[in-house]
Amino acid sequence: MTGADLKALMEDGKMLFAYDRARQRPTKPATAYFLAAIDTIRANKQRYADAEAKIHAQRRFENVTPPWMHATPNLSGDEDTPR
Repeated sequence: MTGADLKALMEDGKMLFAYDRARQRPTKPATAYFLAAIDTIRANKQRYADAEAKIHAQRRFENVTPPWMHATPNLSGDEDTPR
């Protein structure tokens, strides 16, 4: 886990605890909240990885060049003018 993941883990664990307290539900041990937060972080990382793999697979099969990679024509007609 990265530092950002650890921060999210702590924040999510605290929020889960606060939610139970606000709803006047019986609270669980702190470990239970942090384990639930870890599961959420892992699921999100997997979703991001799957989405990124799908994008890379589409680009590879479509052989698509992003529009910002296309050369822009020099419309002035003067070859010495910087683009």
